[in-house]
Amino acid sequence: MKKIATTLFLCTLLSSCNKESAEGDYITITGFVRDFQDDSPIQGAKIYSKKLTLPGGPPGGPSLIVDSALSDAYGKASFRYRKSVGEYRFLIPEKSGYLNAISSFGINGYNEKDRTDSLFLSKPSYLNLTVHNSATYLPSDIVEIKIKGDYGISAPDIYRTLFRDSVNRPDKFFYLQAVYSRPAGYTQFGTTHIYFIIEISRNNNPIATRQDSAELIKFGTKNFTLNY
Repeated sequence: MKKIATTLFLCTLLSSCNKESAEGDYITITGFVRDFQDDSPIQGAKIYSKKLTLPGGPPGGPSLIVDSALSDAYGKASFRYRKSVGEYRFLIPEKSGYLNAISSFGINGYNEKDRTDSLFLSKPSYLNLTVHNSATYLPSDIVEIKIKGDYGISAPDIYRTLFRDSVNRPDKFFYLQAVYSRPAGYTQFGTTHIYFIIEISRNNNPIATRQDSAELIKFGTKNFTLNY
C-alpha cells in the first residue's frame, strides 16, 4: 500500500512538472486598441498577429499573418503561441475609417515573457492637393516636389518625392491623408501640417528651391494649391 501511494505521488509530481514546463514554452501577447486622440478603447478593430518570414530579420521586414482577432469592448485581443528561438512576432491593428497611428509592438526570441501594450488608431485628416505652375520656365525645366507629414510609405518626419516631371505639365491632383497630432502633453506623433519642398532644375542643376506647408483640419478635409 505504501509503495502504491509513493508511486502515485511521484506520478502526480511528474505530471505537475511537465505541465509547468509546457506552460513555460508559451507566450501570450495582448494588445489594447485605443483612439490616438483620447485613449478611449476601440471595439471591433481587427488585430493581426504576424511573424517575420526571414528568421532574425528586422521589424518592418517581410512578414506573414499567422492569426487575427477582433478587439472586444475594452479594445483587447490576445494571442498565445509557442516560443521560438529568433522568431519575431508582432501585432498590427486595422479598422475601416482609421489610420494606424503607431504601427505595432512585438516579442522577439525564446526568453521573452508575456507582454501587454497599446495599439493606436486615428481618424484621418485629408488634404486635396493641387500642384500648379504659376511662373514661366524653359520647356526643358524639371520640377520635383518632396513631401513629409502625410500617411505615406516612409516615416512621417522624412521627406519623400511626391513626383518629378516637366514644369509644363498640366496641374496635378493628389488626395493625401495624415494622422493629426495628439493634444499637448502627450508624446508627440502625427502632425498638424503637411510640408513641401519645391525644386526647379535646369540641365540637372537646381535653379530655385523653396518650402511651403498646408495646415490640416483636424479630422476634416483641406483644399490646398501648391504653386511653383
